[in-house]
Amino acid sequence: MIDFDSNNFCSSIKLVDGFRMNTKNELTDFAKLLNVPVSAKLRKDEYITALAQGVLSTPESWLSCLTYYELTLLQKLVHAGPDAYVEEQDFLVESVMEYLSLVLVDRWFSIDEGKARYMICDELRESIAPHLDKVLSVGEQTSYFLIEQHAHGLLNLYGFLRYSDLIDMLCEYLSDLLPKTVIIDVMSSSMLIQHNLFEMIGESDMSLYVKSPVLMEPERLEDDLYQHRKIRKMKHFPKEEVFAMGKMPRFDIPNIHSGELKRYIIEHLGLSEDMAVLRMQDIWYSMQMDMSPISIATSMVRDKLSSMQELEEAIELFIAYCNECPRWFLKGYSSAEIFASSERNKLKKISPRLVACPSMKTAGMDISSEMQAQLGDMFYKAFFVPKVGRNDPCPCGSGKKYKNCCGRGN
Repeated sequence: MIDFDSNNFCSSIKLVDGFRMNTKNELTDFAKLLNVPVSAKLRKDEYITALAQGVLSTPESWLSCLTYYELTLLQKLVHAGPDAYVEEQDFLVESVMEYLSLVLVDRWFSIDEGKARYMICDELRESIAPHLDKVLSVGEQTSYFLIEQHAHGLLNLYGFLRYSDLIDMLCEYLSDLLPKTVIIDVMSSSMLIQHNLFEMIGESDMSLYVKSPVLMEPERLEDDLYQHRKIRKMKHFPKEEVFAMGKMPRFDIPNIHSGELKRYIIEHLGLSEDMAVLRMQDIWYSMQMDMSPISIATSMVRDKLSSMQELEEAIELFIAYCNECPRWFLKGYSSAEIFASSERNKLKKISPRLVACPSMKTAGMDISSEMQAQLGDMFYKAFFVPKVGRNDPCPCGSGKKYKNCCGRGN
């Protein structure tokens, strides 16, 4: 990624200059994502030159693998001309184009407004200019964008998914529109999806997974999911919520309190609609990372309210929003939904009671309180399992991770 401040923005920079800021392994990944064949035997400088030449000479082979958001941003950059930047809403995380060092980014000029400035080098602009409009107007590309946005939405809702499960879910949501073969082809060519692939040990072997672009530590989420393994099924979201959750650069988080909280932030805290959405997204993200979202809320309302009552009302609204947000480690359910479910099932947590049958009572035998207490102790000891993370050392002392040892298949 090329990260500059506004004073250093210059479109005359060469593509090879941006590539030099990356390692040879990263460059190899670039070539794979961009579908540019480059010999791995080349020295780094030679590899950089060959990669840059491939990117500039065959833009039609990789442009169609970008997201709609990235293609429209490139289109604006082409129309802006040399040494001109385009100001856009900032993406929550690094985009694929940034990762590939295809764009220059300045996030510091207006960090409080949640915006960034983008620029591309002159040689890249000249290379892609004849192809962009065609790529965006091709009918097949509409299906590509539709599939990709649903995939992005599912990943943002669940954190990560097994690759095969993601395909199956997309087939379910899009069964009336597209065949499975098309969905598989799109997933295998999408830079967004391929960039976020990773391997993880499953119940019996190494499996391929796809993570949300905003998920930094898949193993940590794996541990959190393991701690909540009693939640068997993943929540099923309506198609429109999945699609909205895949929007770029800012997605719409399904929540019954979203509209109310956004209006409050705009009317009482004086923020723009864009900034209100960004702050709500920050709160959602902090919850997925197991951080305190209330610290973000209090920083927003500080010096904006005039009484303790107003503060309490504000915090109450933020908490209501948090309680209804889908959580990765709860398999898409909100805290409120899980609490309601546990209340319905709380009788399952009560230890069983011994009851004397009529013939026992006739014989003068009954269950004493001491016997019942012993049974209760037995119940809790039998069902109490120490919390061991999937990636923690195995308690058996083998030196392996728990998931690779006694926890395998659990």
